[in-house]
Amino acid sequence: MKSLGKSPEARYPDCAELAAAIRSAVAEAGPDTPERPGAAGKSRPGTAGGFRLPVWGQGLAVGLAAVCLLVLLLERSTAPPGQAPVKEGASAPQVAVGQLAVVGQHPSRLQAQSTPPGATIRVDGVELGVTPQTVSLAAGKHEVVLSLAGHEPWEAQVELEKDKETPVSATLVPKGR
Repeated sequence: MKSLGKSPEARYPDCAELAAAIRSAVAEAGPDTPERPGAAGKSRPGTAGGFRLPVWGQGLAVGLAAVCLLVLLLERSTAPPGQAPVKEGASAPQVAVGQLAVVGQHPSRLQAQSTPPGATIRVDGVELGVTPQTVSLAAGKHEVVLSLAGHEPWEAQVELEKDKETPVSATLVPKGR
């Protein structure tokens, strides 16, 4: 269940820690039937050094590995779900979500930076990547939120002019200060 946590902080930080947790769970459960290598020193098929992982454990290990891979792939994506990443300097019209739709070859751009870097960029409630990054958006007013774990979020209304780049720079304050 920890692998399915909603926030990244609630999940395992990497696959190595997930693998250690799986090994620990298997060790606590113990093997279904202890097996030992035969007289000739050979293990039975499907065993590793005399230990056979139960079928449910094999399924669990494969499922958790798939979830871990999916989480890593999703976290590397800088685009909202169902949308290709917006590339700076793209010449084709971009397809986006709702009010963020960008039309034409020269959309407005938001150049987001934060101190410290690596803050999540949300525009009108849609996650668009992490700082520093330039994202293409429709001209007009947008609600911009930069957030980073352990820091207070930074929020502002930003007016983007047509075919212009608007810089936004925020210093994020650690929580409790």
